[in-house]
This record gives sequence, C-alpha cells and structure tokens, in this order.
Amino acid sequence: MTAGAVVGLLIEWMTAGQKVFQRSTAGDVILIVDCNDSQVEDVEKTLWRHQALGVAKHPVLASS
Repeated sequence: MTAGAVVGLLIEWMTAGQKVFQRSTAGDVILIVDCNDSQVEDVEKTLWRHQALGVAKHPVLASS
C-alpha cells in the first residue's frame, strides 16, 4: 500500500505543470419537457429566461 502511494506521488511530481486530462468547459444539453398544453408558454418563457440556445415544440402524436 505504501509503494502505491509512493508511485502515485512520483507520477504526480513528474507530471506537475502538465495537463494529463483536459476537461472541456462547454457542453450541450438536450432537455425534453412533457407538459400539458396550458403549461407550454410558461415552460418556453422559463427556458428563454435561463438562456436556452433554442426551443422547439413537437406536435402531439395521437396515441392509439
């Protein structure tokens, strides 16, 4: 167990200042909201208020 800690510290020391893993700060999220017809306007307003990049309405599919 101690050997693993020492190896880990050596690797950390050797790679100091280098980015081994770079995380992307940008990401896209697709949000699907299923709501009543009476709630559509409120949902759209909320999404725009929170800086959504786009809002689309899908026609209601008739269930059989």
